[in-house]
Amino acid sequence: MSTPPDSFSDPDKSRIVLVGVHTYTHHDDLPSVARNLQALSELFADPRIWGVPAARCTLVEQPADPVVVLDALEDAAALAEDTLVFYYAGHGLVDPYTEELYLSLPDSRQGRGDTALRYEYVRRIVASNSFPARRKLIVLDCCWSGRALIGTMGGRSRIADQVVVEGTCLLTASSETAEALAPPDEPYTAFTGELVSVLRDGVAGAPEFIAMDALYGEVRTRLVVKSRPLPQLRNRNTAGRISIARNRAHPASGPPVEDMRPGERSELADLVRGADEAAARGREGDPAGAMRAYAALVADSAARLGTAHPYTLRLRQCYADWTGIGGDPASAERLYGVIVHDCGRLLAPDHPTAGAARRGALHWARTARTAPRVWPDRAPPTGSPLDWPELPALPASMTAELRSVSADESTHLHICNASPRTLHLYWLDYQGQPQLYRVLAPQESYLQQTFVSHPWIAVDPAGTIHSAHLPSASPARVVLR
Repeated sequence: MSTPPDSFSDPDKSRIVLVGVHTYTHHDDLPSVARNLQALSELFADPRIWGVPAARCTLVEQPADPVVVLDALEDAAALAEDTLVFYYAGHGLVDPYTEELYLSLPDSRQGRGDTALRYEYVRRIVASNSFPARRKLIVLDCCWSGRALIGTMGGRSRIADQVVVEGTCLLTASSETAEALAPPDEPYTAFTGELVSVLRDGVAGAPEFIAMDALYGEVRTRLVVKSRPLPQLRNRNTAGRISIARNRAHPASGPPVEDMRPGERSELADLVRGADEAAARGREGDPAGAMRAYAALVADSAARLGTAHPYTLRLRQCYADWTGIGGDPASAERLYGVIVHDCGRLLAPDHPTAGAARRGALHWARTARTAPRVWPDRAPPTGSPLDWPELPALPASMTAELRSVSADESTHLHICNASPRTLHLYWLDYQGQPQLYRVLAPQESYLQQTFVSHPWIAVDPAGTIHSAHLPSASPARVVLR
């Protein structure tokens, strides 16, 4: 093995505290947590990965009192000259008054902060300048763990950078609003399972020493593929370059391990970055912008990964969600109806993406029934159609399922034939029968008044269905490519 770079944490000058709670009095047991701790302690001790001596790794299982954890962390912090690592796995709890994160203990009770460990106390020890460690890593595998990224009483949209102290990398299993996952038929929790897998097998094509940024990116990508809760990462300055593991897939360590087709990991990473940016636009008060961004991502994912890929289907769900959040729950419900159908055709019934689609459909069906109805004017809207969002196409296989429902909510479509062929545009009537409305030459476009529940299909000269579209309440563009 080659000489480690300065960014690689010295195993003989580092300290690790692994905390886990797997059996509870007032919450569901988490048997996989015990295996989490055992696997991580063995991997960190493996000289082919990190090589921290066993005496420098403290396991705290089933701590009866917060002081037990804080004492262990304080002792380790006092002795860590290079890197201090704190890991916790168990149930996460949120204080109902302050919205702070608490780490549960065996006898913790919901709403009783005095029975759990307040995360802020962990943060204070790690942040203290009284201890010598120059690099610090906190890993939280629990529900709502993203709340560790938010200051006291901070709203969900206000990430408080001060919670990530200088030289510290903070990795959480989920966002501040999401539950972590512990599949009952798997040896580890979902997040730690992927962390263990990456440490054990390495990352093909990555450098010999894996930085935290790269480790996080690989774990996140693997969770994306499995449609599981996504981790979060925050660090200060160069903390993202902290390395605590040699890359087992590097030629210097062993043969590479590939569990995806060539290039798929990179394509997924690009799409995930785009989805993060789209969601950020929505959270910043631009749901229409988020919807347009997700529409583009759906098309990009379909071209890169295929229409049947679980992540393409998840991006379609995000588009539907932002359609509803933007004020059109009825269209969100209709979009989810198609997504549920496609998940049923393309995925196993118990696939997480299929389950998420069913939950989304139920949510927007309930929301649509209670939301006030929108009655747009039938007059053409003002503004340039080029500024309207592009309406994603439905699979041609859905045509047999489509039919018009009512003529209550007027809307408009700007339809452009961007293909090299002449296309026939049909409206599907109330019996699902096609009614010819327009023959579009290549590059020809026009404005069509229609209704929200009225499907439209484009057919090529050979009689093959080119695409199908279901209008939204807001004016939209249809580009036939």
